Amino acid sequence: MDRESFETNLALFSHNNPQLAIHIPEVSPETPPTYPGGWFSVLPIQNCEVVYLFGIGLGEGYTEGKRWLHEKSERRLIIMEDNLGILHHFLQTESATDLLNDPQVELYGFFKLSEEDPIIKRVGWSVVQQEIYPTSIPFYAETRSQEAEEFEQVILYETTHKNEIVDEYLNYGIVFYRSFYRNLLSLHESYHGNQLFGKFQNIPAIICGAGPSLKKNMHLLKDLSDKALIFGGGSALKALSNGGIIPHFGAGIDPNPSQLDRMEGCPQNLPFFYRPRMHYQAFREVRGPRLYINGAGGYDTAEWFEEQLGISHKVLDEGHNVVNFCTEIAHELGCHPIIFVGMDLAYTGNAAYSEGVVESHEMTHEVTRPDIFGNPVSTQWKWIAESDWLARYVKENSHLTVINATEGGIGFRGVPNVPLKKVIEKYFTKSYPLHEIIPREIEKATMPEVIFEKVLELFHELEKSLEKLLTSFDILIQESEKV
Repeated sequence: MDRESFETNLALFSHNNPQLAIHIPEVSPETPPTYPGGWFSVLPIQNCEVVYLFGIGLGEGYTEGKRWLHEKSERRLIIMEDNLGILHHFLQTESATDLLNDPQVELYGFFKLSEEDPIIKRVGWSVVQQEIYPTSIPFYAETRSQEAEEFEQVILYETTHKNEIVDEYLNYGIVFYRSFYRNLLSLHESYHGNQLFGKFQNIPAIICGAGPSLKKNMHLLKDLSDKALIFGGGSALKALSNGGIIPHFGAGIDPNPSQLDRMEGCPQNLPFFYRPRMHYQAFREVRGPRLYINGAGGYDTAEWFEEQLGISHKVLDEGHNVVNFCTEIAHELGCHPIIFVGMDLAYTGNAAYSEGVVESHEMTHEVTRPDIFGNPVSTQWKWIAESDWLARYVKENSHLTVINATEGGIGFRGVPNVPLKKVIEKYFTKSYPLHEIIPREIEKATMPEVIFEKVLELFHELEKSLEKLLTSFDILIQESEKV
C-alpha cells in the first residue's frame, strides 16, 4: 500500500484515537504471524450484540467476523490493540481501509490496560445494557495468555459496573422515590448523623460484613464492646445478632424489599445511620436513634430538601453497598484504625454468607480470583467492584490505617491482611466508655430546623414544580410534532 493510503487510514484511525495516532508513524511496523482460520465462527456469540476483541493482528478478526457482524445492523465489533508496531503494520493494509470504513466496527489503541483508561470507560458507556462477549485473537490467546485473560476481566468489570449504574436509574428510580418520600416524613424524628463526624477521634472501628469468614471471629468480637466501634449494616446485622453480638451502630441504604428481611429483629435502641433511600418498611424496623446522613447516592433531590431545611452538610460517596457506606462514616467520625471483618466478597467454602443468613442470590457472571491465601475462589463482578471501590478509597486516603482481618475471601488491593487476634494485640490496647459517649453525642445532634409542617410544605412546592415541568414537556412534544 502506498504512503497516501496509509495516511488516509491513519486519519480514519485518529477519529477514535487522536492522541495515540500521533505516535503511530514514530514506531517501526511489526508483522504479526498468521493463524489458521475458523476460530471466530465457534465463539458463543449468536445472542451477543457486541464482541470485544483484543488484538488486531492482520485483521483476521474482522475478516472472519464479517458474516456474524452484518447479519444484524445493531451488532458491533470493538477491536483493541496495545502494540503500536502491529497497528502501524495493519494501517498499511487494504483490510484496514475496509475495517475503518465499516460503521459497525471500532478500532482503538491503548498504552496500558486498566478500567481507569479513558477509552475503556468511554467505550463502556457506549455498550451499556447490551450483551457483550470479550475475547482475543489466537496469537494473543497463546503468546499473551495472562494479558488476554486480564483484558476479558477488565472489559467485563467495566461493562458490569456501568450496567449497574444505568439499572439504578432506569429500573430502581421509582423504587428509590417510593421510600425516599415516605422516609422524609419521619425526618423530624431523626438525629443528624453528620454532626457526629469528628467525635470519635482515634477510636478503632470494625466494619462487619456478612461473609462466611465472619464466624471465625465471632468469639473475639464479643469482647471488643469497649475497645472499638463495631458497625453492622444490611445482612451483617442479622449475622452479628445470630452470634449474640450487638454492634454500636447499624446502617442501611438499600431501597429494595430484601432490606426488610435483613432488618427483622433489629436490636432495640441500636443507633442507626441511614439515608432516605432505605426501603421504607425496613426503615420502620429501626428501633433506636435514627441518624440521618446527608445525600441519597446519586439523587440530587435529597440535597435540595437539605438546603431548604437548613441541614446541608458534607455528602459521602456511599460506594457500592452498605459496607462502603459504613467505611466512609467511620472515617468521618475520626476512627483509626479501620478494620474489615467478614468481608469475603467471595464464595468462601462455597458459601456466600455467614451461617444463619439467608439471602437470595444467583451466581451470575461468576469468575475465579485468588483469595488472600493465593487459592482460587469463586466471586462475582459486583463483589470485585466493591473490593476495588474500597481499595481506591484507601489509596485516596493514605493517612488512614486500614486492615483486612476477614481471614478469607478476595481481599482489597493495597490493604494488608492480618488476623483479627493480632490486630487486637497491636491496636486495641485502650478501653473507651463507648456506651456513655455514643448517646451523649447523639443527643447533641438534633435538627431543630426540621419540622413536619416544613417538610410537607416542600413536598407541595416540589409537586408544583413538577407539574410545571410536565406542562413544558407537553408543549415541547406538541411543537416537535408540528415539525
